[in-house]
Amino acid sequence: MDIWRNRSIWRLETGRLEKVIFAAGAAGEINVVDACDNNRIAYRKLTPGWINGLAYSNTSDSLAVATSRGELFYINALSLEPSATMSTGKWLNGIKRVGKTETFIVTTAEGEILIWDTHANRLECFTERHSDQVWDCSVSSDGDLLLTAGGNGEIALWSIQRKKQICWLSRGGYTVTSVVVLDKLDLAASVDMGGGLTLWSLSDLRAATRFQAHDARIWNIAASRNQEKLLTVSADYRAVVWEVATLHAGSEYQLGVPATAALFHNETNRIVVGDRNGAINFLGSDCATCNTPLAHIPISEHFHGHQVVAYIKRTMSDQVGKYSQKLLDVLDMHGIQYIVRDITDEPLREQSLIRLSGCPLFPQLYVSGKFIGGSEVVTEMLESGVLVRLLSNL
Repeated sequence: MDIWRNRSIWRLETGRLEKVIFAAGAAGEINVVDACDNNRIAYRKLTPGWINGLAYSNTSDSLAVATSRGELFYINALSLEPSATMSTGKWLNGIKRVGKTETFIVTTAEGEILIWDTHANRLECFTERHSDQVWDCSVSSDGDLLLTAGGNGEIALWSIQRKKQICWLSRGGYTVTSVVVLDKLDLAASVDMGGGLTLWSLSDLRAATRFQAHDARIWNIAASRNQEKLLTVSADYRAVVWEVATLHAGSEYQLGVPATAALFHNETNRIVVGDRNGAINFLGSDCATCNTPLAHIPISEHFHGHQVVAYIKRTMSDQVGKYSQKLLDVLDMHGIQYIVRDITDEPLREQSLIRLSGCPLFPQLYVSGKFIGGSEVVTEMLESGVLVRLLSNL
């Protein structure tokens, strides 16, 4: 079970002449980070679902957002207020802008290709589709060529103007997680669940080469502005910059957690990597490696002098979760005096506690500001007498 997904960053975008970076993911949040000092300058909880797709329009300074709940949002990148919304009833994955228009390609878990006109707030569907979910897509700079990729190893090439498929580049093999069109080089690149990186020739529509780039699934691929470099991020905790001409690794960065989103920040000659801990990592040879959590609350603000604090979460039906209730029951059974903090609607506090404890699961029990564990660990410590002895020393 993938226990990290509750806060992963799935998408990164840059905007306002690369002065800011937009980040979004499994927490359903849009975060705006200053690309110069790495500080967060704006934040909005947009949906209780996941934000799977994010695309920026520099013409209107707006963001197009696609969610796991089938929602489409077109929001002002400054105020983060929606100017257009739509509910599709489908699980949505990738979203990409078409050229310099305010039209966007949207892909679904049902294998469909949608085109969203944000001015008219109208949605159309391509007549042809994938046999499995479409994980990602990429649009050529002229806005006509579309590359889509997804399950069953399928990669397809489309004409956006005709809303028609040109051909299949691939059918079969590993699930393809991310693609990028390199139209300046007449190439495309894809990455897959098997850790493979493949270059495709768009002139003769075949694979130029595939090689093992990572030891685990690759989540995302990004291209530099001149399309001469690629950035891949993987579940093997690595981010690697590749030279397209030689496919040699130019730079490699080791993170402490799986890397999930990738972006070249050309203005500062750095790369930006989102990870499973909900942090943005600014990496590059011209700067010290820095890590910017999207949520940070000072440790002292968590506990306010209380010695025993139980942090719990509620379920979608607004009930206390099974394991949270188990923790409270066992504390009551042993007569432990404690306070409860429900963080279901406090994503900042939740992410800060996760970073503090190193544990992605809730409930969490703290004694004198020290993380003890969840319901199972606390039960074992109470039954063995360890926690009682610890509390007696308070």
